[in-house]
Amino acid sequence: MTTYPYKFEGRVDHYAFETYAYTVIYLPRELSTHPPLAGSQRLRIVGEVADHPVAGAWQPAGGGRRYFVLSKRFLKEARIAVGEWWKCGSRWMTPCGDDPESHP
Repeated sequence: MTTYPYKFEGRVDHYAFETYAYTVIYLPRELSTHPPLAGSQRLRIVGEVADHPVAGAWQPAGGGRRYFVLSKRFLKEARIAVGEWWKCGSRWMTPCGDDPESHP
């Protein structure tokens, strides 16, 4: 796994929202309150799930929880299934989506 400042193990799970069902990984609560997530609706990230690169956003799920959507294509290519636990890592991006580590 690439070195990322935020690392955790996450369980692949289902998240039902209205009439939609997503396959997600939840961010641990202790990271959900870490700045810059506090007070932010969504936060774009780059990272890895099970040693496969991902890019997207931590979305609010209510109750202080946040989730990251995993596409069906990603699940198939990474051979990941609902219920499995995987190592994850990410770094936050600026609100405009720029990678702060790519700037001098």
